[in-house]
Amino acid sequence: MSHERDERWAYVALAVIAVGYIAYRFVGSFDFTGLSVRLPELNLGKFGKSLPYLAAPLFAVLSEVIRRRKARGVREEWERRVRTEGLLREEENLKVRLTDGARGSVQGDVRLTRAALYVIDSGGRRDPMRFVFLRSADSDVAVLDASLLEGRTPELRRVRVRVGGAARFVLEFESRQGEAWWTSLRHSLGKSADREQSLELPPEPESA
Repeated sequence: MSHERDERWAYVALAVIAVGYIAYRFVGSFDFTGLSVRLPELNLGKFGKSLPYLAAPLFAVLSEVIRRRKARGVREEWERRVRTEGLLREEENLKVRLTDGARGSVQGDVRLTRAALYVIDSGGRRDPMRFVFLRSADSDVAVLDASLLEGRTPELRRVRVRVGGAARFVLEFESRQGEAWWTSLRHSLGKSADREQSLELPPEPESA
């Protein structure tokens, strides 16, 4: 999301921390009881004791800036790949759950190209995931099948995508465009997208 990729807050936080530390050191150099003022002393001993308190938040903010820059670079590279492969369908800000062999969830963008299905984390906390339709290497994780089930509400449909290859698990997401997603996925796999078969019972367990 655009506000999550805006890094100006990090620089503001760095400035606030630096100004706060300088103010703390400066105010501590005044002796208000005797109404006398002394210049701040360059005491490396005191500075060394205070440094860990300043270094920790600075390190945290800088690490977040670096992480966000790296995530943005990775996202831009994957988005170029999506455009190269030919974008067929996309939907933003979907919650994608990983089950049956994997755990967790991702709040992100789901994109379908002629070659693969992509799940790209909006916040950049996880690497983008790519599931091909035709495996070209043993390391590829491919889409094996797609199912359409009832969603939590009448207007939603739950798309269940079974993947296999180097890893085997299921990813699911709910969408108002669920039927269109299911149809596009089935066509990409070279399979039928008969409407009568779309709202099915839960799939049978995989054989070993």
